[in-house]
Amino acid sequence: FAAAVQEGWMLLAVAGVVFSAVSLYYYFKIAVAMYMGEPTERLGFNESPALVISLIASVSVTLALGLYPGPLVDLARASTLLAR
Repeated sequence: FAAAVQEGWMLLAVAGVVFSAVSLYYYFKIAVAMYMGEPTERLGFNESPALVISLIASVSVTLALGLYPGPLVDLARASTLLAR
Protein backbone atom coordinates (compact mmCIF):
# COMPACT_ATOMS: atom_id res chain seq x y z
CA PHE A 1 0.00 0.00 0.00
CA ALA A 2 2.92 2.31 0.64
CA ALA A 3 4.03 1.98 -2.99
CA ALA A 4 0.54 2.93 -4.19
CA VAL A 5 0.56 6.02 -1.96
CA GLN A 6 4.03 7.01 -3.17
CA GLU A 7 2.86 6.81 -6.78
CA GLY A 8 -0.20 8.96 -6.05
CA TRP A 9 -2.79 6.18 -6.09
CA MET A 10 -4.35 7.19 -2.78
CA LEU A 11 -7.83 5.88 -3.66
CA LEU A 12 -6.40 2.48 -4.58
CA ALA A 13 -4.44 2.33 -1.31
CA VAL A 14 -7.50 3.26 0.77
CA ALA A 15 -9.60 0.66 -1.05
CA GLY A 16 -6.92 -1.96 -0.42
CA VAL A 17 -6.79 -1.17 3.29
CA VAL A 18 -10.59 -1.23 3.60
CA PHE A 19 -10.94 -4.51 1.73
CA SER A 20 -8.10 -6.04 3.76
CA ALA A 21 -9.83 -5.05 6.99
CA VAL A 22 -13.12 -6.57 5.78
CA SER A 23 -11.39 -9.82 4.82
CA LEU A 24 -9.59 -9.96 8.18
CA TYR A 25 -12.95 -9.72 9.91
CA TYR A 26 -14.32 -12.72 8.02
CA TYR A 27 -11.15 -14.81 8.34
CA PHE A 28 -10.93 -14.02 12.05
CA LYS A 29 -14.48 -15.34 12.50
CA ILE A 30 -13.41 -18.63 10.91
CA ALA A 31 -10.30 -18.87 13.09
CA VAL A 32 -12.32 -18.19 16.23
CA ALA A 33 -14.83 -20.88 15.27
CA MET A 34 -12.03 -23.38 14.57
CA TYR A 35 -9.95 -22.87 17.68
CA MET A 36 -12.30 -21.50 20.32
CA GLY A 37 -15.60 -23.14 19.48
CA GLU A 38 -16.76 -26.47 20.80
CA PRO A 39 -17.13 -29.27 18.24
CA THR A 40 -20.73 -30.14 17.49
CA GLU A 41 -20.15 -33.75 16.50
CA ARG A 42 -17.31 -36.18 16.03
CA LEU A 43 -16.87 -37.41 12.47
CA GLY A 44 -15.59 -40.90 11.83
CA PHE A 45 -12.81 -41.74 9.40
CA ASN A 46 -13.63 -44.29 6.72
CA GLU A 47 -10.40 -45.92 5.57
CA SER A 48 -11.05 -47.45 2.16
CA PRO A 49 -8.36 -49.15 0.03
CA ALA A 50 -8.74 -46.49 -2.70
CA LEU A 51 -8.11 -43.74 -0.16
CA VAL A 52 -5.00 -45.45 1.18
CA ILE A 53 -3.62 -46.03 -2.33
CA SER A 54 -4.24 -42.43 -3.40
CA LEU A 55 -2.65 -41.07 -0.22
CA ILE A 56 0.43 -43.25 -0.64
CA ALA A 57 0.74 -42.21 -4.30
CA SER A 58 0.32 -38.51 -3.49
CA VAL A 59 2.85 -38.56 -0.66
CA SER A 60 5.32 -40.55 -2.75
CA VAL A 61 5.16 -38.18 -5.72
CA THR A 62 5.39 -35.12 -3.46
CA LEU A 63 8.44 -36.49 -1.66
CA ALA A 64 10.10 -37.62 -4.88
CA LEU A 65 9.65 -34.24 -6.56
CA GLY A 66 10.68 -32.42 -3.39
CA LEU A 67 13.86 -34.43 -2.94
CA TYR A 68 14.78 -34.74 -6.61
CA PRO A 69 13.19 -31.89 -8.62
CA GLY A 70 15.73 -31.96 -11.45
CA PRO A 71 13.67 -33.82 -14.08
CA LEU A 72 10.63 -31.63 -13.47
CA VAL A 73 12.71 -28.44 -13.66
CA ASP A 74 14.33 -29.68 -16.90
CA LEU A 75 10.89 -30.43 -18.35
CA ALA A 76 9.62 -26.97 -17.41
CA ARG A 77 12.71 -25.33 -18.89
CA ALA A 78 12.34 -27.32 -22.12
CA SER A 79 8.66 -26.40 -22.39
CA THR A 80 9.49 -22.68 -22.17
CA LEU A 81 12.09 -23.05 -24.92
CA LEU A 82 9.54 -24.76 -27.18
CA ALA A 83 7.00 -21.99 -26.61
CA ARG A 84 9.31 -19.31 -28.05
